[in-house]
Formats: sequence, structure tokens, C-alpha cells
Amino acid sequence: MLNTIPQDTCMHTLKFVDLVRDASENERRIPIVAMDAYKNTEATDFLLNKSFVKCSHQFIVVEIETEPRIYARVDFQGDLPFEDQPIAHSILLSFDRASITLGATSFARFSNGKPGGPTLDAFASLLEIMHRRTHRYDVFSRNCIWFTDSILYATGRRYADHWRADYIAPVGLGRYIDGSIGATRAAAEICTNGDPVGSFIVDTSSQVLKGMQWLFSLPAGESRIRYPDEEIGEILEEWNNKKDL
Repeated sequence: MLNTIPQDTCMHTLKFVDLVRDASENERRIPIVAMDAYKNTEATDFLLNKSFVKCSHQFIVVEIETEPRIYARVDFQGDLPFEDQPIAHSILLSFDRASITLGATSFARFSNGKPGGPTLDAFASLLEIMHRRTHRYDVFSRNCIWFTDSILYATGRRYADHWRADYIAPVGLGRYIDGSIGATRAAAEICTNGDPVGSFIVDTSSQVLKGMQWLFSLPAGESRIRYPDEEIGEILEEWNNKKDL
């Protein structure tokens, strides 16, 4: 299935999910051996230059255990529709990691080439869940950072023992995966490279912002803004109920 898709082709994540569901059982069992979270680091990036905590566009790259290796970049592109979908979740497949990460740097990663981690089928289920939970794009809440963090942290926690048996970086991500800290604190430590003062400032300000978003979005019901740990907990609950290969 993967080898029949033209390389460097960008498609909606729901189209990718359909392709995986239609693939053979062996193809659906292909392992995901690594996941990275990337952020744009080009000097010309608008958000990077304007934000106090050096925020910029973020995205996920997973390494799929094929021969040759295939890398999949997953983005939440913004508020404009993509293909025929109002929610712009996209996936780009390539044999060349460098070509799909130009101008960006990995800031978090876990990997393990042994059995026991996520499969292509499980990853497709997660993308499906993320699309269903994205009621709209919101620059201050449901954005590329929320999307990237949710995928990274949910995958980290669901396969915690698998990643701990091999490689997790940085320390803040490892502390989150083993349950020592929550998602907001982990994001703060990762963002500030573990600086205690910087982590405290970012964590505190994030908690205040999330609290305000949670309060004012309560009337929205199921589409309300959630605290990160609540969000990831709900994602994991839904994901764990899936019958993945």
C-alpha cells in the first residue's frame, strides 16, 4: 500500500486512514519505530520572531519500518480547508526525512525498533480520533501545537514501557511518559530546555490561559477546550477502545 503512493504526495489524514483500512493485514501491522515532534526554526518564521517563548509551527514525523524507510509528516495546517475537508489535517509521505523537515528542528523524540510499539493501523486510529476531536481551528487553543502535543503525549503514554526500553528525549518528555509530571509542565520543560525558572514561568502562564479557555468554553459542551491532561486522557480512553492490529 505505502509503496504504491507517489512519494512526496500530501493528502488529508482521513484519506490516509482509508488507505490503511483497505490495506492487507500484514501492511496494517507494519511498525512505527520512532516519532519526532518538530518546530520551524527558520529566521524568517513570523511566530518564532514575535513570540516571547519562541513558538513556531509544529508538526509530527513518524518513521515507518519499511524497506526503504518511509517517513510521514503530519500537520495541522491552519484555518483554511484542505482538499474536501474543513479541518486541515495533512500527511506527507517520503523516503527522505530531510526533504520534509527543511527549516525545522526536532525537539522531542522517542524510538524503539523492537516489537511492541504502535502499528500503522494504530497510528491511523489515532489520526482518526484527532480529526474527530478537532471541532475547529483556533489560533489560541486548537492549533498545530495542541495537535502535535496531543499526538506525541498520547503515543508516549500508550506505549510507555516500549519507549522507556530504548530512547526518549528530552528529559521532560521522559518525565511525562513515566507519569512524574503532567502535560503542561512537560511542554514547559521541553520548551525551555529544562530551565527551572523558564519552565515555571511558562507552566504558570499556560495553566492560567488553559483555565480561562476551559471556563469560557464550558457552554460549548463536547467542543469545549479541555486541560491538556484531560484531553490526552480522553484521547487515550478512545484509542484504547479501538480494535487495532
